[in-house]
Amino acid sequence: MDDPERQALEAARYCRDQAPHLQEEVKARISRGLSDRQYADLLFNHPLDGRIQALSLLAEISTPRQTPTRNQINYLTAPPQLDATATKLQVAVQRYMEGIKITESKPSPVEAEAIRIEPELGRMSTGAYMAGEFRLWCICQELTRQADGSGKVAKKALRDVLQRYGINYTRQHYNALLRAGNRLFWNLSKRYVFLRSRQFVAVALAIRHPELVQTNRPGVREMYVSPAGSLERWEAMIYASWLMYREGPTISRIQLEKLFNRTQETIRRWERDRLQSIITIRPNYAQLHDPRAIDFTPPEDRFTYLAEVRTSTGTYIVERLSWRLPNTYSPTGIRQHHRKGQARKVRTAINHHLTNPADKRHGGMHMVKRYFDSGEAIRCYTQKHQTIGYLWRGETPRQIGIFEPSTDGFTRTRAGEKIG
Repeated sequence: MDDPERQALEAARYCRDQAPHLQEEVKARISRGLSDRQYADLLFNHPLDGRIQALSLLAEISTPRQTPTRNQINYLTAPPQLDATATKLQVAVQRYMEGIKITESKPSPVEAEAIRIEPELGRMSTGAYMAGEFRLWCICQELTRQADGSGKVAKKALRDVLQRYGINYTRQHYNALLRAGNRLFWNLSKRYVFLRSRQFVAVALAIRHPELVQTNRPGVREMYVSPAGSLERWEAMIYASWLMYREGPTISRIQLEKLFNRTQETIRRWERDRLQSIITIRPNYAQLHDPRAIDFTPPEDRFTYLAEVRTSTGTYIVERLSWRLPNTYSPTGIRQHHRKGQARKVRTAINHHLTNPADKRHGGMHMVKRYFDSGEAIRCYTQKHQTIGYLWRGETPRQIGIFEPSTDGFTRTRAGEKIG
């Protein structure tokens, strides 16, 4: 069987060049093999797909006003005399319209509608190995939000919604999750689930696992993610939503390991198997012209490189230092909720119950900011905190981020200066 993408594209080209009156019929044949979700996925993620290009070509055809002749209508049974290329296109059209077309498939349950989750609360639940209970709690919140907001959800209704999302739990597993989350995420009766508030869940998790709120605390804007799929996919989506809420952070693997209570191998598996099309990871390096100029001791894993430096007096080859920095994680396709909702109440409640409370607008221990985009920002920050920051210098042609340690905001190196 021929490639459906190529057949659709050849059919559209033939329709444009030889039979524009069949525009609507060919378009209908191509569209019939695509569901709305498949079409949206191809349009946004695979714009060079042959079917998308074929529909674009058909949309550019202006259908003639005159009524087509009988020969034009029956061109498949009595084709006019055409050259070799047109004959090849006509055969492709005939075979395509006789049944060699794209087979329509059922929409995947994994592509279910997104629900709102609090990324810091999701991170804590993942670190506490309660991501499964947290998923049920988020789905229940979405259900009661769409109904009367009472916080009361029937167990049978919840089971039906899980199947709609493609989450196929056995009855034993479903009941075990309900029992595990009882008195924390909800209270149970014989037929109903009574949800606990967002403030209660955040405080209870923080009291049980204080190590997960040392630097980051709940009380932030919610993100929209799909709850469908396996538990590993759900944990990976929580991880991606956290990165999106942090606006693409530059953070070390060791820190991520502490925040999510997962090994670095597990996080790498999320990125490789579950988030390959969602997260872009950019490696970063620091480069320094002279450590004595800023009273800075480079790390032990530093190495030297040769750089080409252009000045008013000429071009020189100099030796400089470089070392590895943490990666930058840039997620896409995850939407943030436009309102803060209960975020401030959650942050106030959790700060009140911890032994080392922060102020109402912030939470966790103060972390030194290390990476800056402008010289003025790094100069003000380093003077206030008596530290050294890394100033962004740009990307190399190999898409490697370059930073330069600085205290005054002035730079002496540039991205892409390395020779070889």
